[in-house]
Amino acid sequence: MKNNVKRFICWLFLVLIFVYYYITPLNNNPNSGGIPCTIKSITGYSCSGCGTQRALHQLLHFNFEKAFFLNVLFFLGLPFLLYLYFVLIEVYVTKSRKPTGFLFSTQTGIFVIIIVLLFSILRNIPYYPFILFKG
Repeated sequence: MKNNVKRFICWLFLVLIFVYYYITPLNNNPNSGGIPCTIKSITGYSCSGCGTQRALHQLLHFNFEKAFFLNVLFFLGLPFLLYLYFVLIEVYVTKSRKPTGFLFSTQTGIFVIIIVLLFSILRNIPYYPFILFKG
């Protein structure tokens, strides 16, 4: 396949995901629609990904405040995730450049893991202001 066709397929995949989340009815009830969280169903604690599907749905409907409070980490990390998706298309699909720089360094991976773990711990503390992160 040519690089342009591969790139088009990757973009089409991303667009189809957004279209799916835009047209799928989803209210703020955690038990309605979407994939249930295994960690929350077993332990009762919210993981760092709880509320991400609902936050994406709210973002696509331009409800930024609801999206922010459903999953703060996803809301703030979405620009980084989109940039990473674009870079990965260029690196692994079209093979037009090598994965170098701070984004692909070990320090970035360790930093992201620490942020995700801290967010998972903080959102389960039952006191203000941490209850705002509950989703």
